[in-house]
Amino acid sequence: MSAKAPGDLKLAVSGATGRMGTQVLKIAEGRNDVFRAVYPVRRFSSFKESVDLVIDFSLPEALEELVGFCESTKTPLVSGTTGFSVEQQRKLKELGRKVPVLWAPNMSLGVMVVSRMLEELKLLSDWTFSIEETHHVHKKDRPSGTALKLKEILERVIHKPLPDPTSFRQGEVIGEHRITAKGPYEEISIEHRATDRRVFAQGAVQAGLWLVSQKPGFYALTDLTLDF
Repeated sequence: MSAKAPGDLKLAVSGATGRMGTQVLKIAEGRNDVFRAVYPVRRFSSFKESVDLVIDFSLPEALEELVGFCESTKTPLVSGTTGFSVEQQRKLKELGRKVPVLWAPNMSLGVMVVSRMLEELKLLSDWTFSIEETHHVHKKDRPSGTALKLKEILERVIHKPLPDPTSFRQGEVIGEHRITAKGPYEEISIEHRATDRRVFAQGAVQAGLWLVSQKPGFYALTDLTLDF
């Protein structure tokens, strides 16, 4: 972890009133072995506290203030916000030149393992691949950021373009992703299903505890090690 002793870290949660932000607050406030203070933040323009880490589950519109705060205070940032434009993604990566930044469209450690599993599909690059995702009807971005990231990883692994992921919006589904690989005489299906939003909050907190000891850089969840 960082140079600070366990229990001495201060955390700011951006988007604290949203679905994911409230879960992060609950998880973090229960970790008094790690965090000395946890602050819900609505606007960084009016936030005056000094913190050791920011965890962000807000909206793309809040990125400018968020980046400005982390840059000026040299605070590490974990962001699970999706729907960023290409220009906003560029700003996040630029921030990573000055402070540690970890962005992941899905903070589930299970999805991290699935992402690593995709590397093995390089042996089947002549097969046919598809990705589909299902989320709750309130989700704004479509396809999901996770599905697009899985597509990006798979395209890099098999060295060919893939069709866009197929999206479904149903009820209160938290998040389901399936990658299908079809060969001439066999088929592989890799599926991940989130059953509780707490999985994303726990993953974000774990990512943050890892990130505070890293050098400036732009990290992915697949960079995470769990040896702290």
